Amino acid sequence: MADLDIFEILVNNYPNQVQNFEFMGYNLQLTLLWNAVGLSWSFDLYDNIQGEYIVQGEGLSIGMASLFYSDLPFVLMISDNSGLGFETISIDEMGDRLSLNIMSKEAYQYAIRQTVDFDGWQPVSSYSDSL
Repeated sequence: MADLDIFEILVNNYPNQVQNFEFMGYNLQLTLLWNAVGLSWSFDLYDNIQGEYIVQGEGLSIGMASLFYSDLPFVLMISDNSGLGFETISIDEMGDRLSLNIMSKEAYQYAIRQTVDFDGWQPVSSYSDSL
């Protein structure tokens, strides 16, 4: 069974937010930054125990797991609570339409498997068979 650690990081629409928290044995400082030119969010993640940045300037995109290809056991992801499914267009959406989540990679992979119904590759007839 997958480790289903999923938590919402409480954020608002301030353009520069800093908070500290612990997750999966890490003591982290998260800095969430709004890019007014690109109309997008990014973050810096600092390991308070090691005294060094894990990542700086990492972009956030709705439904995409940031840090998935890192050696960390977790990911961060923006979720669209409205169901609209498109990227942010306003700073005012964070904390309202959009929420920021941190979860174990296992929880993320489990969620993806639950949304994709894949029953194996199916044979496809050739183009000439359909003529």
